[in-house]
Amino acid sequence: MQLGFSGSKAMRSETERGLELGYRKQSGQRWSVDVSGYWNYYARLRVLAGPLFPELTFRNGSPVLNLPMTAVNQGVGRSYGGEIWGYWQVRPRWRLTPSYSYLNETQWLPTSTLAQYAWDGRPAVIGHQGFIRSQHDLAKSIQLDLMLRARSHDRSWDLPGVLLADARLAWRPAHGGELSVALENLLDRRVLECYSEGPTPAIPVRRTFVLKWTQRF
Repeated sequence: MQLGFSGSKAMRSETERGLELGYRKQSGQRWSVDVSGYWNYYARLRVLAGPLFPELTFRNGSPVLNLPMTAVNQGVGRSYGGEIWGYWQVRPRWRLTPSYSYLNETQWLPTSTLAQYAWDGRPAVIGHQGFIRSQHDLAKSIQLDLMLRARSHDRSWDLPGVLLADARLAWRPAHGGELSVALENLLDRRVLECYSEGPTPAIPVRRTFVLKWTQRF
């Protein structure tokens, strides 16, 4: 059986209609809080359309089943959610930055008794994400960053949620230059960002060591 994909000159741009509101409260340089919410409606989303059953053709005298799929603008969807983000100067050399976001997204395929439809790739849909970052100036030119990130499972790809911790130590020996050492995924959690597809395996993200020099002009 062969699966074929083709485009269409009738394809149009996907559309989005959205509404977003936000509010910010700040108390001098000590702390601030930002809150925002949004609602979006999507139309003309790209999907693949094909016959309900494979087509029988003959190639060099041998029967072959073909399932041709064509890109069309027949998907719709909506999303709503919000985010809260804060900043707190705990001490002159210590800052905390927490945040939380919520996303509820749903997409619909058309229903038909004459054709079948499938999504042509789908983005990740993670309902809950939280983050807190601690920045501590150990000295005038040395900074220690600690980060904790949490997210719920991915509803699009049914990937599990995860809790991650990162650490970063930065040194600024000269104006505009910074040398940093970071440990990402400090707890060495096995994180899958996608599933295996065809011959491409899904490799879990493990603890990563990063040494970086940054030069600003």
